[in-house]
Amino acid sequence: MNDFNKQLVGLHILVAEDNLFNQKIIQKFLNLLGINVEFANNGKEALALLEMVKFDAVLMDINMPVMDGITATQQLRSQPRFAKLPIIALTAAVSEAERDQYMAAGMNDMISKPINPTLLTSALVRWIKFRGVMATDSDIVPESIETVEQEPPIKELPYFDKTALLVMLGNNQDLTDRLLVDFKEDMQNFPAEIAAMITVKDISSIWAHIHSLKGVAGNLGALQLHAAAILLQTQLKEGLPTAAMVNDFNAVFVKTMSKITLPPQPAIVSPQNTGNSEIVRHCINELDALLREHDFIPEILLNNLMENLATVKFKLFIRLRKLIYDLHYQDARLLLQQLVVLPDIQETL
Repeated sequence: MNDFNKQLVGLHILVAEDNLFNQKIIQKFLNLLGINVEFANNGKEALALLEMVKFDAVLMDINMPVMDGITATQQLRSQPRFAKLPIIALTAAVSEAERDQYMAAGMNDMISKPINPTLLTSALVRWIKFRGVMATDSDIVPESIETVEQEPPIKELPYFDKTALLVMLGNNQDLTDRLLVDFKEDMQNFPAEIAAMITVKDISSIWAHIHSLKGVAGNLGALQLHAAAILLQTQLKEGLPTAAMVNDFNAVFVKTMSKITLPPQPAIVSPQNTGNSEIVRHCINELDALLREHDFIPEILLNNLMENLATVKFKLFIRLRKLIYDLHYQDARLLLQQLVVLPDIQETL
């Protein structure tokens, strides 16, 4: 970690973001920077958390259910104690008019989706000078707003470019594969859902559905699908999309999903009856150190631990691995301690 990023270690940041995939990506990236993260699923939850917990900054998504990011920011800025709280917008909208709207609401900066990890880090350093110390106006470097470049036609884009995603996830290929597979499973009914909304002419729901897909597709590096979603969402400003537009979108959707394949699944084997306590102890110490630092957890380490556990500890290990896959590192450390104290032999009455 360079000196530039060291300024962020130990910070406590609130992320208001309603999409689970985006939450996982942002959490992993910020944890790798040494930042503690809490999430709110909408602006109302963000306001409630800020009443109870002190945060060094807020990353605020714009389009959220219940209460959007602009409304939440306006309510925060109406309170003097939040006047200096850095609020950075996370949004797929990058027009000058929209940027002006966010700044007028009281936001300090804007990062467009898909999230560029370098720009996000730069914005955090720019608005939070040192740990727990807010930068004053004289310390602020004028924000650099991203320029929108003309993208090539959809068919000329690659289906996937996972470069930024891998940076956000600390080059964790296993986690990248898991997120993509989860995305494919969660989105399998998407075309049918859009078709049903078109049937009842529910334009607002179609827009929200496409908007959510667009943000996740962008952050996952699904370039063709992201571009197709933008095109379809643009059409919605004029009314219902034509059948040809929907068919074109669905073709890109199906092809993109076909590119996502299940990675080799970790072997689930029954461990030895009594296990190998020496190897287990070594694995647990190494795993705990990685969890403490929110670092990459190699699959080979988890498999080595699993293969040398006593049978009685196997179910606990399955829960542990799921917590790690879901990035719940603090809970994983607690469960790891249970694994340590659990006897290798089941006691009988």
